[in-house]
Amino acid sequence: ITIIDDDDVECDDVFTVKLNTTDSNVDIPSDRETSNVSIALDDTIEIGLSSANYNTTETSGTVQVCVEVTAMPGDLECAVSMSLNTSDGSAKDGDDYESVNQLLTGLTNFSFQPVCVDINITNDMDIECEDIFNVSLTSSDP
Repeated sequence: ITIIDDDDVECDDVFTVKLNTTDSNVDIPSDRETSNVSIALDDTIEIGLSSANYNTTETSGTVQVCVEVTAMPGDLECAVSMSLNTSDGSAKDGDDYESVNQLLTGLTNFSFQPVCVDINITNDMDIECEDIFNVSLTSSDP
């Protein structure tokens, strides 16, 4: 059986092989006449933040951070999940922004739409220099 290597990023595929014969001298035991073959996902895609830097003001109340499929060799035929997480830089969780640890699902190239998350920004009366916090992506998908 030849497996065709295309450029599409597909979920794992499974097909069944079944043996049969018209030769009466050949016996195929019923527990050995079929077998499932799995084709594991081995294609790669690039997923990233829509921008390297996001800017906002305290009075805006939020900053929207978006994740998108940025490059792939062919079609992305299954949804990919990513975790978007924030961490402190000079901006501190609870004082300057509300931390996020969110699972993002449904990233495909069929919708051509990024998946976005609003991060709440604290509007305090303190006069401060520019504050920075970090946003990172992680994936449990292969």
